[in-house]
Amino acid sequence: MPGPPWQWGSCTGAVMAIYGVAGNWLGRSGGVSYRAGMSVTLDNAEYAALQDRGLRLDLTRGKPSPEQLDLLAFPGGDDYKAADGTDCRNYGGLTGLPELREIFSGFLQVPAVQLVALGNSSLTLMHDVMAHALLFPLPGSSRGWLGDSALVCPVPGYDRHFAVCEKFGIEMIQVPMLSDGPDMDVVEELVAGDPRIKGMWCVPKYSNPTGACYS
Repeated sequence: MPGPPWQWGSCTGAVMAIYGVAGNWLGRSGGVSYRAGMSVTLDNAEYAALQDRGLRLDLTRGKPSPEQLDLLAFPGGDDYKAADGTDCRNYGGLTGLPELREIFSGFLQVPAVQLVALGNSSLTLMHDVMAHALLFPLPGSSRGWLGDSALVCPVPGYDRHFAVCEKFGIEMIQVPMLSDGPDMDVVEELVAGDPRIKGMWCVPKYSNPTGACYS
C-alpha cells in the first residue's frame, strides 16, 4: 500500500523533517529539496500546494492530545481556544496567551508583542538569563561572564535580584535609587571606569520596593 504524500522522519539531533512524495526532504529553504546528497529545485507549484495544506509540526513532548482533553469536563461552555488558536486546557506556548499580554500592555506601556506571560515568576527568567550569561557569550561578546564580573544594583532594590548575584558570586556595586530611577550620573561614571560591570538590575515600571518609575 503506498504511503501518504508526506511522512515523519527523524534527523540528526532529534530534529523532525517532512519527506515529500519522492522521498525528498523539504527543508526550510522554501524551494530546495535534498535527496542522496544531491540538490534539486522543487517545482514551485508542488511547493505551493504543500504550503496550502497548512501542515504544522508540533515537537512538544508530554503534551495531551485533543482527544484526551475532550475527556475533561470544564464549566463555562466548550470554547477553550485563545485568540491565537491555543487550547487553554493544554500547555501554552513560549510567549503566553495573547489576551493576557494585551491586558498588561497598557498597564506596562509596552507593546504586547514585546511581552511574555510566563507560568512562573519573572525571577525564573532572570535567574536563567544570568546563568546563561555566565556560561555562554551573549550577543556581541566573545566569552561568558564567568570570572571577575560585577553588576550595578540600584539601592533600595529587590532583594531577590541581589540573591541571584550572591549565588553566582557576582559583585554588586550600589548606586542610589532616586524618585525617577537610578542616579545615572553615578552609573555612567562607574561603567566608564570599571570593565567588570556587565549590566544593571532594572525594574523600570513600579520598581521594587519604592514603586519608582524610571524617567
